[in-house]
Amino acid sequence: MASRLNPYLSFRDNAREAMTFYQSVLGGDLTVSTFGEFGQQGTPVADLVMHSQLETPAGFTLMGADTP
Repeated sequence: MASRLNPYLSFRDNAREAMTFYQSVLGGDLTVSTFGEFGQQGTPVADLVMHSQLETPAGFTLMGADTP
C-alpha cells in the first residue's frame, strides 16, 4: 500500500521566499495566493501568503502559508 504525505508549513512572513526556494530545489509548479487577493487589500497582511502549493515532478505536494 502506498503512502502519501502532503505537509502544510507555517511561516512567519517569509512563505513566498521559502516556497520559491523549495521550487528551485525540487522543481515543479508553484501557485501563490495572498491575503490581499482575497479581500484584505490595504491591510498589513495584504502581501503575505494566504496559501501556496508546490506540485513537484516527482508527485509530491508541499503547501505553506504565512501565519500573521
